Amino acid sequence: MDEFIVFELGVNFMKVQEGLPVFYAKKSLGQNFLISEAIAQKIAEASLVEGDCGAIEIGPAYGALTKKLAPLFKKVIAIEIDEQLILQLERNLLQNNINNVKIIHGDILKQDMSKIIKEEFANLNVV
Repeated sequence: MDEFIVFELGVNFMKVQEGLPVFYAKKSLGQNFLISEAIAQKIAEASLVEGDCGAIEIGPAYGALTKKLAPLFKKVIAIEIDEQLILQLERNLLQNNINNVKIIHGDILKQDMSKIIKEEFANLNVV
């Protein structure tokens, strides 16, 4: 598991190690970070995917859940507003040889979801 230093409301949730990126949850964006691999796995398994499906993940941060969703879905669209987290997510996906995730940089509230589903998930069910 990649490790990161994540601070939220002044509490360090991850083991501090030299050279790790430091992320502070941005209250203005309502950020909360999923850091438990076990919880991420349970969430992914709860999707009960059958057949060719695609998934949309809102706010993937550095990709704890994204890494668990990618093997279960034909395609994952990850929509992230925080550019710093996108860079870390891209690195994380590359390090884990995950190539079925497309990252969209933007605010979910300003996305045309009908267009994204139509363009990105032709002939797929979407979860």
